[in-house]
Amino acid sequence: MQIRYRKKLKRTGILLAALLSALMLGACFGETGAEETEAAEAIESTDSAENEADKEAETPDFVAMAFESFKVKELYGEELTQDIFKDADLTMVNLWGTFCGPCINEMPELGELSEELKAEGKAQIIGIPLDVITIDENDAIVADDEMVEKAKKIVEETGAEYTHLIPEGDFGMLIIGSGAAQYVPTTFFVDSEGKLVGDPVVGAKDKNAWTEIINERLAEVTEE
Repeated sequence: MQIRYRKKLKRTGILLAALLSALMLGACFGETGAEETEAAEAIESTDSAENEADKEAETPDFVAMAFESFKVKELYGEELTQDIFKDADLTMVNLWGTFCGPCINEMPELGELSEELKAEGKAQIIGIPLDVITIDENDAIVADDEMVEKAKKIVEETGAEYTHLIPEGDFGMLIIGSGAAQYVPTTFFVDSEGKLVGDPVVGAKDKNAWTEIINERLAEVTEE
């Protein structure tokens, strides 16, 4: 496992460049439907059976590693760890991009939903803007200050003023290396220990749809 892990992370620089290029070409999706079906068909047609099996086997492991232990900054500079998950039974982690129309269009309602969830105290929302990073001269994943400012402006304009993490360092390597960030928005759910709850959701949704999904995932983590 460790050998495969190292080999995969060695490709992080290439993956990051490919990720940003692909995303900026429009790999973002709105309401679940034809677009998501087309995305799934595209993946199936371009991946070999071996690569698809490898993806299915490894992606959850790398994403789980990212969420279970990290230390990163949020958009306004505060350093945070996985302890932020302890504040709620369930955390919705929304991967988005500053260029992605469907991502930005759903953020006003996510902002409203975040306030409602905060009042209830059982679930919370965290965002991860994927294109606010770059690679420095040491091949490390670091924040891109210009893009961070762009993300801040979007957050403020949409009212999505919940916490947004910058995917730097090992945290970013694991998310990017997992292949989990190929399309945006992609949303994961984790429990109070940062462990994944259910499968990821690809595509934007409205407030009612997200509320239904959150309630379903909450039932999974709270059932005895």
